[in-house]
Amino acid sequence: MLKIQKMLGLALLAALAACGSNGGGPAPVQDFGAFRASVEEFEALAHTQGQPGLRVTNLIIKYGPVSSAQTVAECTHGSNMNPTITVDAVKFGAYGALQQRAILFHEMGHCVLDRRHLNTLRQVGAILVPTSYLYAAIADVDVNLLTDYQPTLDRELFNPSE
Repeated sequence: MLKIQKMLGLALLAALAACGSNGGGPAPVQDFGAFRASVEEFEALAHTQGQPGLRVTNLIIKYGPVSSAQTVAECTHGSNMNPTITVDAVKFGAYGALQQRAILFHEMGHCVLDRRHLNTLRQVGAILVPTSYLYAAIADVDVNLLTDYQPTLDRELFNPSE
């Protein structure tokens, strides 16, 4: 009887340990390719914005075909796949460094932070300014606006309720 209780106890411990696993999905992967510096900047920014423990531990970022002619980059994820950001090299290369940063932070907002689009605009004088990197058309935002509002966008990315 004691042997059966021990075996049941071990089975219960094994079951509890599995609760924190990825549920049978693929093992976590870190494959950032040419985008390693962007991921490191994302993690560093998380630290300065009050999330010092944030680490990108399961993400693939690669150049490749995207789903539509209007798409520059996209995040795909689900229970049976590792989160993956696919970047169209030609379209992405047509943007400057600040816009590329905004595009990658937008996609990491989806793949890493599990955030959805936030298509709100704020009136600032005569112009409308996105309130988040998760704005669906962030790639089309004027580079001067990105420059002027980068601190606000950086803060909102990691602190959406503020």
